[in-house]
Amino acid sequence: MKDFAVVRALADQGVKHCLIGAHAFSVWGYTRNTVDIDFITLEDRVLAKRFWPDECVPKIVALRRGDEDDPLVGVARFKDPAIDVIVGRGRLVREAIATATIDDVTGVPVATPLYLSLLKLDAGGPKDLADVYELFTVMRLTGSDPDLQQRVADHVPQLSEWGKRAWERFETLAQVPRRGQDG
Repeated sequence: MKDFAVVRALADQGVKHCLIGAHAFSVWGYTRNTVDIDFITLEDRVLAKRFWPDECVPKIVALRRGDEDDPLVGVARFKDPAIDVIVGRGRLVREAIATATIDDVTGVPVATPLYLSLLKLDAGGPKDLADVYELFTVMRLTGSDPDLQQRVADHVPQLSEWGKRAWERFETLAQVPRRGQDG
């Protein structure tokens, strides 16, 4: 992944970023199908066409800024391969980037399970909550981070109101027995 032109451009220009989304989840043991590769940064300079080297420009699908009240500053979207460079806001994104670890296989910084979970909660969609549930399950079953759910719960007060409501939904859904389970 580090050899992709978009990823090289981020590194070459000193843009602090980390892998999030399905590819990041797979680094931690939860794999699901996805169409794109997602990175997050705080640096909005990636939303300008002039930021990108010539080899990246033909691959630009969109450079979009969010509205003032949008939780995202914007997104730079590329094709071949499909890569989204998401420009986020605030403490949660800053900490996700600061605590990211370099993955031996991909060669890129990857958000930790804690911050992947918190970012997904702040996004708060149904698939996001399912991803969090599956990551908790994998981390518990493999023994790699059996206390992840509690560590996330400890950070919930620091989430946005949207993220807090997502956590409440998550806790309710996580208690519902699944098919084949006693309940």
